[in-house]
Amino acid sequence: MGVALDPEEIDRNTAIDGAAAAEAVLTLRSVEEAMKTLSEDHRTILHLVCVEELSYAEAAEVLDVPKGTVMSRLARARLALAERLGIE
Repeated sequence: MGVALDPEEIDRNTAIDGAAAAEAVLTLRSVEEAMKTLSEDHRTILHLVCVEELSYAEAAEVLDVPKGTVMSRLARARLALAERLGIE
């Protein structure tokens, strides 16, 4: 009682998955290049909050700054990154 698989459907799905993977790699490279152009403060806050997934309070503790400073740096960093990526 197996499920019959259509080889054409498998090929279409593989092509779509392959295209999505290629697009993801290009997007990642674009983000990496854009990140290099940001200030160290902006790169650091984006890394702590977006990559390491620290809370604002945890990032504030790591950086030894107030939580409000983390929030404002993060907002500015996100805007700067979006600008460099051509995102409005």
